[in-house]
Amino acid sequence: MTGRPVPPPAVEAAMLRLGATADEVPRETVYSYATRNPLGPRRRSFTDTPGEHVFTDENTADALAAVVHERLPDFAARLQTVKRTLTPHYFTGLLRPHYPLPNGGQ
Repeated sequence: MTGRPVPPPAVEAAMLRLGATADEVPRETVYSYATRNPLGPRRRSFTDTPGEHVFTDENTADALAAVVHERLPDFAARLQTVKRTLTPHYFTGLLRPHYPLPNGGQ
């Protein structure tokens, strides 16, 4: 529970329709939050904590796209860094509350 108000059913329905149209979940995901978040002074952050920076920096498209085909093991290691660094409690307790839109009631 985030303590934030739940959007009206019409808003949720509209977000679900938009998500279906875009073929993407209608909320922030690792893909949309990290890979579309620029590095440097334009970085967007919810908490500005080292843990969130690891989460975004280790998942950015700029950091990974050029090496995915050549260095898949490096890609897997970066994801493991995030997994080892961020506990489920940190993610669900500190980062997850910043994703307030429900996804089909979930």
